[in-house]
Amino acid sequence: MATTMQIQYHRMEINMKKILNIILTFALLHIPFFAQQTSPYDSEVVFNFAQSLYEDGFWDEAESEFKKSLFLSDAINQNEYSFIQEQSIFTLTTIYNQNDDKTGIQWLEKNFSENLSLDIKEKVDFTNARLIFKERNQEEYFSFIDSISTDLEEYAPSFQLLTVISKDLFLYNISDAGIKANEALHEYAQFEKFAKACTSYSQKNVALATTLSILIPGAGKWYTGNFSSFLSSFLSITSFIWGTLYTGIESNWKDWRPYVFGTCALGLYITDIYGSYKAAKRYNDAQYRNLCQSLDLVYEESF
Repeated sequence: MATTMQIQYHRMEINMKKILNIILTFALLHIPFFAQQTSPYDSEVVFNFAQSLYEDGFWDEAESEFKKSLFLSDAINQNEYSFIQEQSIFTLTTIYNQNDDKTGIQWLEKNFSENLSLDIKEKVDFTNARLIFKERNQEEYFSFIDSISTDLEEYAPSFQLLTVISKDLFLYNISDAGIKANEALHEYAQFEKFAKACTSYSQKNVALATTLSILIPGAGKWYTGNFSSFLSSFLSITSFIWGTLYTGIESNWKDWRPYVFGTCALGLYITDIYGSYKAAKRYNDAQYRNLCQSLDLVYEESF
């Protein structure tokens, strides 16, 4: 007779065989399923993952995955990118535009601008133009627009108009820029604020501000709209002039006081003249900066 231990061992052996048979059967039935699974390096898998990251707001991670999908996806032919590649470039352009990433967009421009469909290439070029303009880099902007001049003829008229107005701003042709913006308002409402900024744009004459302060202490600062600075300069300088004359006449110019007062008055007077010159320059720079920022908004609203 078999012992109890032998019986238990035999039952265990039978159970193990059953379990192994079940595992083997499962594996055999699902071999076709596993064979059909895509690789984690498949371009479509990577693209879909990148798209989900982007939609969830993880832009930095999405950027990395979209770049992977660009290189994993094969072009249709030598002259045409695949759908995944074009969509990756489109979304990367959107990310770089939102992040003001000039380095990123210029990387796309350098490596993938050839053979892109016109609408996506326009997005890439538009973003590059916007970011160059935002840096106020006149030389680079003119050079870039010249390099895309052939394609620019086929781009949206609003993009073409933006490049012309941007050039006007760089060359300080404010009146021409304003006229073009006003003429475009019936088609492009995004130019409204910029057109108003051009209408209200004014410059202070730097030479006049300097001359006014030579004639009347602080008057140049009043001319640039800073009455409190004018009052401060006028009172302080005239006080030292009065002190110079009073102590000089009183001592018959033999005391040290008129010379100290006079030196202080002269120093403040020269400083005020230079300050008026700088005040006019600051006013003009602020006006120009406001115009450029208004055009920045047009770029952003036109993307």
